[in-house]
Amino acid sequence: MVFADRDYSPYTGASVWHNCPQIALLDPTVGWIFYEDFLALPCDVTLHDPTGWTMQTDIAPGGGPMTFPVSFLGGVASVTTGGAADNDETYFQAGHSKTVAPFWMVDASARALFFECRVMAAQHLSNSIFVGLAEEGACAANFLSNDDGVIADKDFIGFNILDATPAAWNYTHRLSGQVVVTQVGVAVNADDWHRFGFYFDGLHTVRLYIDGALNATTYLTSAATFPAGQEMSPMIAVKTGAVAGNAKIVKVDYFKVVQIR
Repeated sequence: MVFADRDYSPYTGASVWHNCPQIALLDPTVGWIFYEDFLALPCDVTLHDPTGWTMQTDIAPGGGPMTFPVSFLGGVASVTTGGAADNDETYFQAGHSKTVAPFWMVDASARALFFECRVMAAQHLSNSIFVGLAEEGACAANFLSNDDGVIADKDFIGFNILDATPAAWNYTHRLSGQVVVTQVGVAVNADDWHRFGFYFDGLHTVRLYIDGALNATTYLTSAATFPAGQEMSPMIAVKTGAVAGNAKIVKVDYFKVVQIR
């Protein structure tokens, strides 16, 4: 059952969450929830790195690839490549080990999945970024390829910025071994905060939500290129492109993922 609040609940089609059974989810047998708003993320006392996330970075220990700026209310993680060298990279994937991957989209399973993150690209020259879900163990060197930021041959679904178009966000997905799918039609200005989401209906269709609006583009999970049935977990990735000069930064306000059992 879905309950609506007169003042705060979104209108139908205005949010990826408008039909999410969030009251019913108080019962853990209905589904499971990943929600990270970076208000109280457990971190290592010495290096300040998140203890519940797997990390891959070129930054020397103690450099702080993930920081939490005090100037942002509500908790924000700032993820940086640290250095300005060509192809410096930093990746974070939720889960303390490389085998954590609790989410998947399976045809005709009735296991609906809801995903949303709120992000901002803080640098716009020669950088590449990915935020979304990726297969277990994706948090490794060159998840974003050198110079162009094309995502490695992994299972993933989410939103990215390519080195060639550093001021445009795109939707993207891939089934390992297949061609990557990129939807440039959802590109938006990289200078601002944006809400990116998608909804799998538990049958065979994925719908996109951009900045609180349903996008016209839909994808079938039965398509050969879609990572249907593949286990994945939330991931943040940022990399310096072919032109060095300064550290690249992506800011993340929150991740929320809900899957019905």
